[in-house]
Amino acid sequence: CYRDALTERTRDRVPLDWAMTRGNEAFALLQLAERRADADLARQALAQLTEAAQVLRDGGHIPWAETFERQIPKAQALVTRLSAP
Repeated sequence: CYRDALTERTRDRVPLDWAMTRGNEAFALLQLAERRADADLARQALAQLTEAAQVLRDGGHIPWAETFERQIPKAQALVTRLSAP
């Protein structure tokens, strides 16, 4: 449903709403990546968290930017763990 929302909440039209939706989707992807042991999903989640945090920070929504930024180390650790041979 996040992807459906992103067809309406585009980055160009409503960047802060887009970033919130994108970041929340990243939370869901992190959970899926962990359950499925899927490094690609973890990488996607990491990229989305980083991008969402930057858009929110640029838009002046610091509290939500920080919420997503706090999850970046967890996502990085998951990528590392799932990418290990």
